Amino acid sequence: MNEDVFREAADLAARGERGVLAIVTKTHGSGPQIVGAKLLLKQDGSFVGTVGGGAVEAEVLRVAHEVLQSGEAIFERFDLTALGMRCGGQMDVYVEPIHAPERLYIYGGGHIAAPLADMAFQIGFCVTVVDDRTKWANRDRFTKAAQIVNKPYGDALTELSFSDSDYHVIVTHGHEHDQLILEFLTQQSWRYVGMIGSRAKVARSFEELRKKGIDESVITSIHAPIGLKIGSKTPAELAVSICAELIQVRHQSA
Repeated sequence: MNEDVFREAADLAARGERGVLAIVTKTHGSGPQIVGAKLLLKQDGSFVGTVGGGAVEAEVLRVAHEVLQSGEAIFERFDLTALGMRCGGQMDVYVEPIHAPERLYIYGGGHIAAPLADMAFQIGFCVTVVDDRTKWANRDRFTKAAQIVNKPYGDALTELSFSDSDYHVIVTHGHEHDQLILEFLTQQSWRYVGMIGSRAKVARSFEELRKKGIDESVITSIHAPIGLKIGSKTPAELAVSICAELIQVRHQSA
């Protein structure tokens, strides 16, 4: 049963979803489960595993839902007699939130993307690189990426799954690719979208979005030109400025 919990927790993290893990840490007297029993509450309200069933499990799930909302781990002691369970005794349960690694999608595998992927990994992002050119997006260049997608951008966008906690960086090798990706993302939910380019290019791109009927509030939330203004010139410096902006948004959203 614990193997199922671990597998589901790994799948949950891969999808970028949140959850709550409840673990029996100690029992006093009789109890319906042993120390180490686990239950995983998923973001959609379903759960895997068990900490004993019946009234105590209902109480653990209630607490787990509270932790899912608060994001704060708690320790709880449950009196099984008070809950009307015949086995009696008490059960200590540690309930902690599972925060899946924040996902960063980098579109384009060029000179900026390589140092950006490494730096983003170092600050806790789960990185996916998307580029139709295997020469540029491959495991030799992106050793820290969790996933490399070598498909035309249009195909990749429709096949990938996104959530409102995702970060997106657009640094492709062509304006038409940038625009395609940007227009697609304006129809999604996200925490961050940034696009590289001169102010003139960004202005033209935004005007195209307006012609497509994209709401102005969505357009103004796009970070373009991308990165904090720190005088960056080289690819590595630009990667630093982008990561700095990602960190800034991460803490603003916390």
